[in-house]
Amino acid sequence: MAGLMNQTNTKSELLTAIRTAFGPPSGGAQSLQQRIEALTQSQLQTVLTYAQLVKMAQSYSFGNAQTYKQLVDSMYPNMQFSLRSIVADLLQDAEPIEVVSPVEPEPTPRELSKEFYDNLTPLPALKPAKRYPETDAEISELLTNLMREAYGDERNRQSQCWTKAKSKCSIQR
Repeated sequence: MAGLMNQTNTKSELLTAIRTAFGPPSGGAQSLQQRIEALTQSQLQTVLTYAQLVKMAQSYSFGNAQTYKQLVDSMYPNMQFSLRSIVADLLQDAEPIEVVSPVEPEPTPRELSKEFYDNLTPLPALKPAKRYPETDAEISELLTNLMREAYGDERNRQSQCWTKAKSKCSIQR
Protein backbone atom coordinates (compact mmCIF):
# COMPACT_ATOMS: atom_id res chain seq x y z
CA MET A 1 0.00 0.00 0.00
CA ALA A 2 1.53 3.28 -1.11
CA GLY A 3 0.62 6.26 0.98
CA LEU A 4 2.13 9.06 2.90
CA MET A 5 3.09 6.80 5.77
CA ASN A 6 4.62 4.02 3.64
CA GLN A 7 7.34 5.62 1.45
CA THR A 8 10.20 3.29 2.39
CA ASN A 9 9.52 0.94 -0.54
CA THR A 10 9.81 3.70 -3.17
CA LYS A 11 12.92 5.10 -1.50
CA SER A 12 14.62 1.71 -1.38
CA GLU A 13 13.71 1.01 -5.03
CA LEU A 14 15.08 4.41 -6.03
CA LEU A 15 18.30 3.88 -4.05
CA THR A 16 18.70 0.43 -5.59
CA ALA A 17 18.29 1.85 -9.09
CA ILE A 18 20.84 4.61 -8.36
CA ARG A 19 23.31 2.13 -6.91
CA THR A 20 23.06 -0.14 -9.92
CA ALA A 21 23.40 2.80 -12.33
CA PHE A 22 26.35 4.48 -10.61
CA GLY A 23 27.87 1.71 -8.53
CA PRO A 24 30.85 -0.42 -9.45
CA PRO A 25 30.36 -2.48 -12.60
CA SER A 26 29.48 -6.09 -12.02
CA GLY A 27 31.27 -8.81 -13.91
CA GLY A 28 34.38 -6.78 -14.81
CA ALA A 29 35.26 -5.29 -18.18
CA GLN A 30 33.72 -6.70 -21.31
CA SER A 31 35.89 -8.12 -24.03
CA LEU A 32 35.98 -6.56 -27.49
CA GLN A 33 33.87 -9.37 -28.89
CA GLN A 34 31.18 -8.86 -26.20
CA ARG A 35 31.08 -5.12 -26.88
CA ILE A 36 30.75 -5.70 -30.65
CA GLU A 37 27.99 -8.30 -30.16
CA ALA A 38 26.08 -5.81 -27.97
CA LEU A 39 25.92 -3.26 -30.83
CA THR A 40 22.85 -2.84 -33.01
CA GLN A 41 23.17 -3.38 -36.77
CA SER A 42 23.34 0.38 -37.48
CA GLN A 43 25.94 0.93 -34.73
CA LEU A 44 28.02 -1.94 -36.10
CA GLN A 45 27.87 -0.44 -39.60
CA THR A 46 28.92 2.95 -38.15
CA VAL A 47 31.84 1.38 -36.29
CA LEU A 48 33.05 -0.42 -39.44
CA THR A 49 32.77 2.74 -41.56
CA TYR A 50 34.68 4.85 -39.06
CA ALA A 51 37.28 2.10 -38.62
CA GLN A 52 37.96 2.18 -42.38
CA LEU A 53 38.31 5.97 -42.33
CA VAL A 54 40.63 5.93 -39.32
CA LYS A 55 42.76 3.19 -40.85
CA MET A 56 43.04 5.22 -44.05
CA ALA A 57 44.01 8.36 -42.11
CA GLN A 58 46.56 6.41 -40.08
CA SER A 59 48.24 5.13 -43.24
CA TYR A 60 48.77 8.73 -44.43
CA SER A 61 50.29 9.99 -41.18
CA PHE A 62 53.97 9.36 -41.90
CA GLY A 63 55.94 11.25 -39.24
CA ASN A 64 53.00 11.80 -36.91
CA ALA A 65 52.93 8.58 -34.88
CA GLN A 66 49.71 8.25 -32.89
CA THR A 67 47.85 5.38 -31.34
CA TYR A 68 44.49 4.44 -32.81
CA LYS A 69 42.79 5.84 -29.72
CA GLN A 70 44.51 9.21 -30.12
CA LEU A 71 43.69 9.30 -33.81
CA VAL A 72 40.02 8.39 -33.30
CA ASP A 73 39.70 10.94 -30.48
CA SER A 74 41.22 13.70 -32.61
CA MET A 75 39.19 12.85 -35.72
CA TYR A 76 35.81 12.25 -34.06
CA PRO A 77 35.63 14.09 -30.72
CA ASN A 78 31.81 14.22 -30.79
CA MET A 79 31.29 10.50 -31.36
CA GLN A 80 30.03 8.45 -28.41
CA PHE A 81 32.88 7.38 -26.18
CA SER A 82 31.87 3.72 -26.32
CA LEU A 83 31.89 3.70 -30.13
CA ARG A 84 35.26 5.51 -30.28
CA SER A 85 36.66 2.95 -27.85
CA ILE A 86 35.36 0.05 -29.95
CA VAL A 87 36.80 1.55 -33.18
CA ALA A 88 40.23 2.05 -31.59
CA ASP A 89 40.27 -1.39 -29.95
CA LEU A 90 39.05 -3.07 -33.16
CA LEU A 91 41.86 -1.51 -35.20
CA GLN A 92 44.47 -2.23 -32.52
CA ASP A 93 43.33 -5.88 -32.45
CA ALA A 94 43.34 -6.20 -36.25
CA GLU A 95 46.70 -4.48 -36.88
CA PRO A 96 48.54 -3.41 -33.73
CA ILE A 97 50.72 -0.35 -33.93
CA GLU A 98 53.53 0.42 -31.54
CA VAL A 99 53.98 4.11 -30.96
CA VAL A 100 57.41 5.02 -29.70
CA SER A 101 57.19 8.24 -27.77
CA PRO A 102 59.58 10.96 -28.89
CA VAL A 103 62.88 11.20 -27.07
CA GLU A 104 62.07 14.56 -25.56
CA PRO A 105 58.58 16.04 -25.49
CA GLU A 106 58.11 19.62 -26.58
CA PRO A 107 58.53 21.99 -23.62
CA THR A 108 55.45 23.69 -22.25
CA PRO A 109 55.19 27.50 -22.19
CA ARG A 110 55.73 27.42 -18.43
CA GLU A 111 58.97 25.45 -18.86
CA LEU A 112 60.14 27.82 -21.60
CA SER A 113 59.54 30.90 -19.48
CA LYS A 114 61.25 29.29 -16.47
CA GLU A 115 64.29 28.47 -18.60
CA PHE A 116 64.33 32.01 -19.99
CA TYR A 117 64.26 33.64 -16.55
CA ASP A 118 66.81 31.19 -15.15
CA ASN A 119 69.26 32.10 -17.92
CA LEU A 120 68.99 35.86 -17.50
CA THR A 121 72.23 37.52 -16.49
CA PRO A 122 71.95 39.89 -13.54
CA LEU A 123 72.36 43.59 -14.13
CA PRO A 124 75.57 45.18 -12.89
CA ALA A 125 75.43 46.81 -9.51
CA LEU A 126 74.15 50.35 -9.58
CA LYS A 127 76.52 53.19 -8.80
CA PRO A 128 75.57 55.23 -5.79
CA ALA A 129 73.51 58.24 -6.67
CA LYS A 130 75.35 61.53 -7.01
CA ARG A 131 74.81 63.90 -4.18
CA TYR A 132 74.09 67.41 -5.32
CA PRO A 133 75.14 70.41 -3.23
CA GLU A 134 72.42 71.90 -1.12
CA THR A 135 73.96 74.61 1.05
CA ASP A 136 75.66 77.82 -0.09
CA ALA A 137 79.01 76.58 1.19
CA GLU A 138 78.72 73.35 -0.82
CA ILE A 139 77.71 75.24 -3.96
CA SER A 140 80.62 77.64 -3.51
CA GLU A 141 83.06 74.77 -3.06
CA LEU A 142 81.70 73.06 -6.17
CA LEU A 143 82.06 76.20 -8.25
CA THR A 144 85.56 76.76 -6.93
CA ASN A 145 86.59 73.23 -7.87
CA LEU A 146 85.06 73.65 -11.32
CA MET A 147 87.00 76.89 -11.83
CA ARG A 148 90.22 75.18 -10.74
CA GLU A 149 89.66 72.31 -13.17
CA ALA A 150 88.74 74.61 -16.04
CA TYR A 151 91.29 77.42 -15.60
CA GLY A 152 93.83 76.06 -13.18
CA ASP A 153 94.88 77.51 -9.82
CA GLU A 154 95.96 80.90 -11.20
CA ARG A 155 92.55 81.76 -12.60
CA ASN A 156 91.00 80.76 -9.27
CA ARG A 157 93.36 83.12 -7.44
CA GLN A 158 92.43 85.95 -9.77
CA SER A 159 88.74 85.34 -9.15
CA GLN A 160 89.34 85.27 -5.41
CA CYS A 161 91.24 88.58 -5.65
CA TRP A 162 88.48 90.04 -7.77
CA THR A 163 85.85 88.87 -5.27
CA LYS A 164 87.83 90.36 -2.39
CA ALA A 165 88.34 93.62 -4.30
CA LYS A 166 84.65 93.81 -5.10
CA SER A 167 83.71 93.27 -1.47
CA LYS A 168 86.15 96.01 -0.47
CA CYS A 169 84.58 98.27 -3.03
CA SER A 170 81.10 97.64 -1.70
CA ILE A 171 82.30 98.30 1.83
CA GLN A 172 83.96 101.53 0.80
CA ARG A 173 80.85 102.98 -0.75
